[in-house]
Amino acid sequence: MVWSWYLYLSKVRGHATRLQPSAGLVIFDLSYELHRQYSDEINAKFLSSGVRRSIKKTKKVIAISEYSRKELIEFYGIDKNKVIVATPATDPKLFYRRGGDEIDEVKRKYGIEGNYI
Repeated sequence: MVWSWYLYLSKVRGHATRLQPSAGLVIFDLSYELHRQYSDEINAKFLSSGVRRSIKKTKKVIAISEYSRKELIEFYGIDKNKVIVATPATDPKLFYRRGGDEIDEVKRKYGIEGNYI
């Protein structure tokens, strides 16, 4: 998955804008390149060409893990100083291990029996 914050913000404002050189490019993984058999071919081609162009235009590439960073550097031949890691975060006030009473209440509410995912 690839995301340009600049493109996201411009779409939120209601218009598409080209990626600016100062923007950062967030790349979650290279599944469309490395595991193409699991990707829609049209989307994989679009991402493959678009990401290559965007990498050339952006100042920083943001990976979500050290492993993704390593893959980006190796696959695209990006200067290692251009790729930084910013791991996704969650709000611990919303996402935390729930207690047994809370789990039982939700299971009763939705008619869930036994273990669940």
